[in-house]
Amino acid sequence: MGWTPPPKRHQRAKEITAPKPRIGGGAHMDTTRVAVDLAKSVFQVAVSSVPGRIDQHQRLSRERFERFFAQRESTDVLMEACGMAHHWGRHLEALGHRVWLLPPADVARYRDGNKTDRADTVAILEAGRNEAIDPSR
Repeated sequence: MGWTPPPKRHQRAKEITAPKPRIGGGAHMDTTRVAVDLAKSVFQVAVSSVPGRIDQHQRLSRERFERFFAQRESTDVLMEACGMAHHWGRHLEALGHRVWLLPPADVARYRDGNKTDRADTVAILEAGRNEAIDPSR
């Protein structure tokens, strides 16, 4: 007995897909977002409560980074996806935050000027507002 192909679907049949996850409600966000640019020893953090405006920039050591999120209420945390982002994402989710990992190629399109930690956090916040970008959790 040989291999049999699966039955063909009607060409107008619609596939049922789950809705895309939205990061904190799109352009009209109702929660504070925190963008994080990860590094080996120093982390850059940008806090935004209103789209298009950054309320706070901070450069934190590893210990201060952990304290910063431990003292903070539950919020949306945006990071570029990488191995270290998955580690910190699990750690921050254990503290009650919602973590969204954005593809680095999509974040790079929003970066203005040179690649600095501060510019990366601004780009992460802007990319997080775009509903066309597919984040992972």
